[in-house]
Amino acid sequence: MDIKAAHDEVWESQGGSEVELMTNSLLEERVEQLEEVLAPRNQIINDIEVKFTDYLRLRGYHENVNSEFSTLNGMLSQSATEVREYQAELMVAAQDDEGSTMRIEELERRKNQKVGKCRRTWNFQS
Repeated sequence: MDIKAAHDEVWESQGGSEVELMTNSLLEERVEQLEEVLAPRNQIINDIEVKFTDYLRLRGYHENVNSEFSTLNGMLSQSATEVREYQAELMVAAQDDEGSTMRIEELERRKNQKVGKCRRTWNFQS
């Protein structure tokens, strides 16, 4: 007797519908068990997806912040360069002013010497 014939004979002896109902019931129980086992795994996968989405959003935010910092650093560097150039110009102007002040003082000293000479000469002639 072959396997198919044996199966058919068992099927007929036990009543095909009862075996079919038992098989369906066992399959449903097994599916429920697997769903219960898979539920935590599915929740973990969902949590990972949420965290990954948050990570991508934060990564984009950090890239924007880094870009802004880079821009601000460039502006700060340019401002510092301008301040150094302005300080150098002020130092040159201060030196020019100091030189001018010394020249004015020298001219005033010479003028005073000449005025003094003129007064002595005028007083001598009078």
